[in-house]
Amino acid sequence: METLHFAVIILSFVLLSSVLDQMISRISLPLVQIGIGLLMAVFISGPLEFSLDPELFLVLFIAPLLYDESRNVSKRLLYRNLSAVLNLAISLVICSCLAVGFLLNFLQPSIPLTAAFALGAALGPTDAVAVGALAGTVKLNSRQSTLLAGESLINDASGIVSFQFAVAAAVTGAFSLTNAAGAFAVSFLGGLSLGVLLGIISLLILKTVRGIGLESTVFHVTFELLSPLVFFIIAEGLHVSGILAVVAAGLLVTLVPQSTSAFAAHVRLVSSSVWDVVAFILNGIVFIMLGTQIPLAFNSTWHENLNPLSLIGLVFAVTALSVVLRFVWVLLLDWRYYRRLQRKDRFSNELKEAFPSGKVRALKLIQNALVTTLGGPKGAVTLSIAFTLPLVTAGGKEFPARGELIFIASGVILLTLLMANFLTPLLTPAPQAPNDTELYQARARVKKQVIKALREEYASRSPLAVTVVCTRLTREINEDLNSSHSHNLFHEIRIDTIRHQMRVLDEIADSGQADKAVVAVMHNVLRRSLLLSGSRSAAHHPGKSLRGVGQFLRNRVGDWFRKMRLRSGSAPVIENSNEMHAMRVRMEEEAIKYLRARQSTTDDLERQVATYLLEGHQEIMEVLKNYSRSHPNNLQVKVDALEEESLRLQLGCIQDLREDGILSDDLADALRQEVYLLQMNYADAGH
Repeated sequence: METLHFAVIILSFVLLSSVLDQMISRISLPLVQIGIGLLMAVFISGPLEFSLDPELFLVLFIAPLLYDESRNVSKRLLYRNLSAVLNLAISLVICSCLAVGFLLNFLQPSIPLTAAFALGAALGPTDAVAVGALAGTVKLNSRQSTLLAGESLINDASGIVSFQFAVAAAVTGAFSLTNAAGAFAVSFLGGLSLGVLLGIISLLILKTVRGIGLESTVFHVTFELLSPLVFFIIAEGLHVSGILAVVAAGLLVTLVPQSTSAFAAHVRLVSSSVWDVVAFILNGIVFIMLGTQIPLAFNSTWHENLNPLSLIGLVFAVTALSVVLRFVWVLLLDWRYYRRLQRKDRFSNELKEAFPSGKVRALKLIQNALVTTLGGPKGAVTLSIAFTLPLVTAGGKEFPARGELIFIASGVILLTLLMANFLTPLLTPAPQAPNDTELYQARARVKKQVIKALREEYASRSPLAVTVVCTRLTREINEDLNSSHSHNLFHEIRIDTIRHQMRVLDEIADSGQADKAVVAVMHNVLRRSLLLSGSRSAAHHPGKSLRGVGQFLRNRVGDWFRKMRLRSGSAPVIENSNEMHAMRVRMEEEAIKYLRARQSTTDDLERQVATYLLEGHQEIMEVLKNYSRSHPNNLQVKVDALEEESLRLQLGCIQDLREDGILSDDLADALRQEVYLLQMNYADAGH
């Protein structure tokens, strides 16, 4: 019951932190949660005392968080900056381990060199959770975010392996550089290789289950949540890096092309939402538990050490060395990167406009290096590694300076987190949430690329279908590029027009003027058009008023009744293609008639919007009238296929623009969620 009580309390405080984070704007969420953990350690005692099991901590918290991070990192940018990422994640960690070790042994000779190396290795990893939280408080460029995210995914493994070698040397008193290098290579490369293999196996399992028709959303999401835990345990059991195995598997799963079916879109929506909640909870638990552990390290060491003030001096000295070394390292990497761009004659295009003079260019390089330096604070992984220091050596003696090492690690964590929170925002502006104008412009950019791709790939095979789809996309692009106050009016009048068409279609069905199969197919066409027109505004302006909610419910109920009335026992078969063509022409005529009526309004803006939409329907009418009557039987099939293809292409364009740094993560996420909803609703509308 004590453990249950602690779990309930800590989850309650995680929930509280989400509220405090909105009230305390200048302090990042990790620091708020560490503060809550400190208060818990001070005021909650007795049966709720909790000791951290580092191995369990890594598998239950760090592994899932890194798996989620690896699934979201930009693969193209990671590949483009791979050498710099590996340089930071491996070379810098090893160099930092040696530098901190020598400095600590020099300043405090009572700490053996091998034990000091162990602390240096523990301070190597940056905290992926803290880096993720930092990205929401400062504006990072694409290279900075890629370096920080990629580094934090890999340096955990290099830091842990280096730490294990240093501890082994401190415990046994023996160290072999050859053996250490060989073991490091086996752990590092073995973890990557095993992760790729496990990722392939997981994909085959999902494909097999899907192939026999047993996959469900619950199964898929649960499988995703369980995967990093299983990968980590298997890798550690085979004595390779569990962290790297998890990261490699996550990268592989994301690199494999995803299905574009309605079910796949639904799974991605649910999976994204579940991972957001899980990541928030795990992040909160990590930092609150970090806060509960720091007082234990301070209290035990403070009382046992004869000169506690010297420990504080060591904390500042080690922090200063780590930060300066990291800054110089990052500055050299950035300088090499920009020199390489200059040699490729890309400097003038990519950077010269931002850095007009040599002096400004140098200052900007220093500023960027400082942001990347301070943006890699130490965190829960460092503390969990430090707590794995053994109590005794192989000879039965007490492990040298164990308490002092944990104290210094805790102090460095706090200082680096404080610097990341208070100094980094001074160097770079805070990110702005995407406004409606940015969203409309980004959406228009994506659709322009989709139109180009559709015309290049399909115009020769399905000219009319391409014309229909591209005409709709072009009209939406023009609307997206209009001002925000008229943008909603575009959607409103277009939806009203489609609703009018559906009412006329109902009247035709009730009077028996057309074949039921033709009416059913036409109804699906209009329903899909309605979803394509209305989902975006619904996604970004949900429930603006009770009137809007009521209208939404009435529309959904009306859709249901129409669907029930028009549904037949089997899929409709259109034997008379001319009748279907005539029905499409009739619906366009009704739209034109309705929009001409809307032109009579006294509102200038509404009249302009109605005129603009009227021109679009007139274009479609001309295309339909000029099209040969011998082909319309497969027109809608081709249009439907191209609409679904356009949604798939939009996802690819969004990812490409995000990885090229043209779209921010927030904009890309917003656009991606829209497309997922459209994929799911569009497929559902045809059933």
